Amino acid sequence: MPSQTTRQKPVGAALRRLMAEQDVRAEEIAYKLGVSASTVARWMAGRTEPNRGMGERLAELFEVERKVFYEEAA
Repeated sequence: MPSQTTRQKPVGAALRRLMAEQDVRAEEIAYKLGVSASTVARWMAGRTEPNRGMGERLAELFEVERKVFYEEAA
């Protein structure tokens, strides 16, 4: 039987790190991006990832390059 190990998506780890560094809450990010807080929570947990356009908006919000969210190790 194949292993069903789920690997954390890198966007979640990067998002949590940046939020902690800049002392912002999921609700603030959700408001600024026009998404629900539960959407941000799913990104943080690594259950889903933002689409390309939203990834770019996240990068702008945190003043980092978009690749930060997709290259960071889980």
